[in-house]
Amino acid sequence: MLPAPRLLQDYCLSYSAPAFLFGTIGGVAYNLCDIDLFRFVYNQFYAAPPYLGMYVNQATWPSGAYVAEGTPAVATFLSSLAVYPVLIAIGVSMLLSMGHRRLRSRGLLLRTQWCTTNSFLRYAKRPQYITSLPLEESNAIKIGAKLFCKPSTMALMGYGIVAEAETDPAPGAAMKRPQTTFVLVSIYALLPALLHNIWRMPVFIAGVIRGNQFEPAAAKATLDRTREYVHKRGSCVT
Repeated sequence: MLPAPRLLQDYCLSYSAPAFLFGTIGGVAYNLCDIDLFRFVYNQFYAAPPYLGMYVNQATWPSGAYVAEGTPAVATFLSSLAVYPVLIAIGVSMLLSMGHRRLRSRGLLLRTQWCTTNSFLRYAKRPQYITSLPLEESNAIKIGAKLFCKPSTMALMGYGIVAEAETDPAPGAAMKRPQTTFVLVSIYALLPALLHNIWRMPVFIAGVIRGNQFEPAAAKATLDRTREYVHKRGSCVT
């Protein structure tokens, strides 16, 4: 990632991901779903110089074989039509996001300075230049002077949370519930982490959460192959 200048490290532009996604889909579909455009691309595809021709009625007609150079790909004709809706969608989504922030906090840029005080966000690295993540300070949970990162924010940043499956207590045992240790894995490794340990391949972990504190794991650390894991909502991290 290209580091931001010192003056801009605590700020970045934001955009609304849903507005960008639906605006792009609608704009591109509107631009490309045109019968005249279909005819143009269709004719361009068969406009390559023929290699074999059939002379009929004082004219040479293509007979199914064309020169080796072929014709340009359809994408070369459609790329310019798809670029403009994407640019318009990203512009509108940025205006919507900044306008919403302006109404709520009287600011236009997303301030991410508080991320440097959070144990998880220091590990995950705060975004620079532009993002759609909800990293406003108002979106964090504030208890006293501490700001907590929500589990939903961790999920949006690409992490899933698992914990060791609880075993049934022995009859007559004291019902003392130990503190749960949550394990962070990549969202792509979440389903493999939930498999039975016999079938589970090594799953690399990002770190663990103990007592609302995130602790990064050692390099190439994996889940314990002798344990069973279940998906958990997790806990907030300070």
